[in-house]
Amino acid sequence: MKSILFSFLLLPCFGFAQIKIEGKIIDATTKQPIPYVNLESFKYKTGTQSNQDGVFVFELPQGKISDTLKISCVGYKAKYITNLSTGVGAIYELLPASITLSEVVIKKGKVVLKEVGVLEKTGSNFNPFNERLRRSGVQTAVLMKNEEKTTGVVKSVHFFVGRHKYDAPFRVRLYDNEKGLPGSDLLGKSLELVATKKNAWNEFDISEYQIKIPEKGFYVAIEWLANEKYASVSNTFREVVDVNGKKKKIPRPFTYYGPEIAHRIDSSYGLTYRKFLGTDWFLHRAGVVPKDGDRSKTGFADILTKATIEIIE
Repeated sequence: MKSILFSFLLLPCFGFAQIKIEGKIIDATTKQPIPYVNLESFKYKTGTQSNQDGVFVFELPQGKISDTLKISCVGYKAKYITNLSTGVGAIYELLPASITLSEVVIKKGKVVLKEVGVLEKTGSNFNPFNERLRRSGVQTAVLMKNEEKTTGVVKSVHFFVGRHKYDAPFRVRLYDNEKGLPGSDLLGKSLELVATKKNAWNEFDISEYQIKIPEKGFYVAIEWLANEKYASVSNTFREVVDVNGKKKKIPRPFTYYGPEIAHRIDSSYGLTYRKFLGTDWFLHRAGVVPKDGDRSKTGFADILTKATIEIIE
């Protein structure tokens, strides 16, 4: 009886213990590792990303074995894991997803190229600010408006890449506009690109994917990737903590990656959204905080992102 009671008392402690999982994500068909897969806990608003070899380390400081972990990557069906346990060597398999693209009807007429998005010629690179945005799995998306309800295809996407780690790989994602926020993926595969020019606009041709322009517009997003070759550690972020009744700022190091993307602070466009691992999309703001401390009153911050669409007149 004592043994049974002792085991029962241990169960709650085990259930709320720290969970640390180390393992690899692989393709269920080819058994090959999948790079840059996102693992998210929306309950704890945290997550991690597998590296270029599909290897990951995910830690839930207050996790429970019944918590849900979402594993997702472009081109694969999302997987939800609820039987969590601390351990090394976990293997998770993802099934390839089949995405049916909308049929593009070719009409006779004059082909016209048009740029949409943030059309500024230059932006600002504020590295301490950008470092926090360049953590693995973080996404920043800009709405490409379709105010004239034009039909056609997306020819190319453009990003104004800064100087810092401009040659680091990043993932481009295209989303449908669902109720004003990034929704379903329009690309059926993971599209990883590398800039060739620093402190300049870089254009990437994606016309081969024949992405039809949605009636409500679409989002072009950049996602930062956990490529260990381009990893750096930042100490610029300081967390306010209580030490013996006094507020102190202590460094909170974190790893970030490239490339750096130029911003427009207090932008008149104001349609840039951001998503951290384990969170939903939110409108990005930056600038001077008002005296009343209400950050919702700060200006809008846009990353310099645009697209060239091909339409028939």
